[in-house]
Parts: sequence; C-alpha cells; structure tokens
Amino acid sequence: IEAPFSTLLNEILVTVIYISLFCVGSLGNSVTLYILITKKTLQNLQSTVHYHLGSLAISDLLILVLCMPIELYNFIWVHHPWAFGDAVCRGYYFLRDACSYATALNVASLSVERYMAICHPFKAKSIMSRSRTKKLISAIWVASLLLATPMPFIMGQYYAGEVKLCTTIVPKSTVKTIMQVCPSTLPEGTGKVCSAVQSDVLINCWHSCLFDRKSL
Repeated sequence: IEAPFSTLLNEILVTVIYISLFCVGSLGNSVTLYILITKKTLQNLQSTVHYHLGSLAISDLLILVLCMPIELYNFIWVHHPWAFGDAVCRGYYFLRDACSYATALNVASLSVERYMAICHPFKAKSIMSRSRTKKLISAIWVASLLLATPMPFIMGQYYAGEVKLCTTIVPKSTVKTIMQVCPSTLPEGTGKVCSAVQSDVLINCWHSCLFDRKSL
C-alpha cells in the first residue's frame, strides 16, 4: 500500500511543479513577446538584444505549450499505452529537440554579441547590425530544425505486445552514436567561454577604475 501511495504523491508533486512552470513560463514569455512587439521605443533601439530575447521567448514558449502537456499526461500519469499516435510521437521529439537547440544556439549567439559589445565595442557597432542579427536568428532556427531531423526517424510508435509505446525504433547503438555527437555541446561551450572572457574584461575595467581613483 505504501509504494502506490508514494508513487501517487510523487506524481502529484511533479504535476504541481509542471503546472507552475507552465503557467509562469507561458505568462512570462508571452508578456516578453508582447512588450518586444508593441513597444516602439524598443524597436528604435540600436541594440539588437531584443531580437535574441524574442527568439528565446518563442523557443521557450513552444516547448511549454507543445511539449509539457504531452509529457505530463503520457510520461507522468499514463505511462502506457501511448495515446497520441505515431505522427505525434515523432513530431513531439522533433519539436522538443528543435526548440531546445534553438534555445541553446540563441543563448550562444547572445553571449557572442555581448562579448563583442564589451570586449570589442567599435567592431560590434559595424558587425552586429539589425539585418545581420535577423539573418543570424533565421539561420539559428534553420540549423535547429536540421539538427532535430534525425528524431522522427529514431523515435516512433512501437507495439510491445498489445501495448503502444512511444520509444526508439532503431537499434540502441545507433541512438548512442547520435547522442554522443551532441550538437548542444558547441553552443553551450561558446556561451561559457564568452561569459568568462566578459567577466575577465569587466573585472579588469573595475580594477582600472579603482586604480585611477586612488591615483587622483
């Protein structure tokens, strides 16, 4: 009796967390997009940061709206049978990975832009133009869709006896090979390196300001 009760308690706790994340995330990203689209003062800014923020909000919102309800229903409460069919199974993993890659690449590109603005401010003005930023974000989304392309071929509806499952339909060795060549490693590493360099530059500037004040 204790084991089912414990499982039910865990499921309720996870459900509360999921619903909280869904509500807060959906509201926050929707408000962000609304402000970025409607506020003309932001659109007239020379900075291109709001383009990256808008792209990030879209990718996060897509994950929340398209993926979280399916995860909550068919992976938390009803583990099997899979209730949504083969097409939704493949599409779920494709969209989930595409949006995840888009988020990682957007964070990496934003980190590079902030690095340029802090470490090379004069070059940043000429390089980080609005048109180039729009092209970069478009390329990020195209790359994210391409990186997620293997998922519809790896995942699918599978019959284990009479039970329908949404799981891998190719050998585990193939899945392992694809997962080892993880495309998210590059953008995450880029973001960390750029953040480290920015921190170093800001610390050096702070020390220089302190030294100048003392000399005065």
